[in-house]
Formats: sequence, C-alpha cells, structure tokens
Amino acid sequence: PVLLVVSEHDELLDNTPASATQWLPNVQLVSVSQVGHFVYLAECNSLGFEFAKQICTESVSGLRFKVHQQLQPKITAFLEQQLNTNQER
Repeated sequence: PVLLVVSEHDELLDNTPASATQWLPNVQLVSVSQVGHFVYLAECNSLGFEFAKQICTESVSGLRFKVHQQLQPKITAFLEQQLNTNQER
C-alpha cells in the first residue's frame, strides 16, 4: 500500500495522480490544493532563503507548517491502518 501526497500546482511533476494509479497498485491519493512541489520540506531558515530561494517560497507565509499540520492526521491514519492490517495477518 502507498499513500501518495500530491500538490495541485506542482511545478516539477505533471499529471502525477493519473499516472501513479496506473503503475502503483493499491495507491491512496491525497491532493493538497494551492501548493507547489516543495511545500512538504521543512521550514526554511536564513541559509535556505539565502542559497535556495527557489525552494523556500512556501516557507514565507507559514504555508509549509499549515500543510504539515493538515497532512499529519492523514499520514498517521494511513500508517495505523496498514500496521493493524499487517498485524492481523
């Protein structure tokens, strides 16, 4: 089983959800709206803003923190479901 988290406005990967369902059996998709590819990374610090500006854009508004909070219960539920399923076997 795979939990695939995708961004609605991913600037690097095109058509990920549609193609993933073709080559990944038993995939569960979670789509996060109005975010880009790098929103899943940790918040950027001053060095990140200085040397990697292109991947720190979502970090400015606190969007990364909000997305992380939104995803945490979904990821936890998926993992608990998989662990419980595997223990029953």
